[in-house]
Amino acid sequence: MRSPIGFAASLVLLLAVPVAFASQLVVDESAELILHLTVGAGCILLAVAMFDFGLSRWVTWIGAGAAGAFGSIFLLQFVSGLVTSDALHALAYGVLGQEIEGVLPYAMLIWFVALLLQGSSGKSRILGWVTISTVIGVEVLAIVGPSVGVQVESQKLLFLLPILWLLFESGKRRTEARPDALTSEVVDRHPSGSAA
Repeated sequence: MRSPIGFAASLVLLLAVPVAFASQLVVDESAELILHLTVGAGCILLAVAMFDFGLSRWVTWIGAGAAGAFGSIFLLQFVSGLVTSDALHALAYGVLGQEIEGVLPYAMLIWFVALLLQGSSGKSRILGWVTISTVIGVEVLAIVGPSVGVQVESQKLLFLLPILWLLFESGKRRTEARPDALTSEVVDRHPSGSAA
């Protein structure tokens, strides 16, 4: 498996919404808490998993930093739902949960684009193109649309599409991931330039 942590992160994030809805049926008003817990934990796992894919160091740190920060905000919101602290609630929702939380998924998207361009191949790369272009297309329409008379709302649930794609990328065997990248890595290790 290319990234067991990436596979686990993808599963946690993809199951976050259904598990939150299911918990709402069992315990009234628990959906928000469960959603914050699962998304927070899934994003922390995602941040760790981003180092498994062999992308450029700078893009990995951007993605991991954004995923870690996003996960931390969600976990802080989870904790603020458990304890009664106005200051913690104001920090988790008022300060961190507004603009900062809204920008971080775009920073994570940079990492997904890099994975698509530098670290993916085969059939899952086609799925990557579909998922990434869908998310970017809708977000661009949401931003630019009003200036040309098109009203499209930003669809944050669409950000689960790259997570679905990551499930497939993470589940690949390492040799399937990107054969040309593996070959160049071997050549880089040998000073003579031959893959002995």
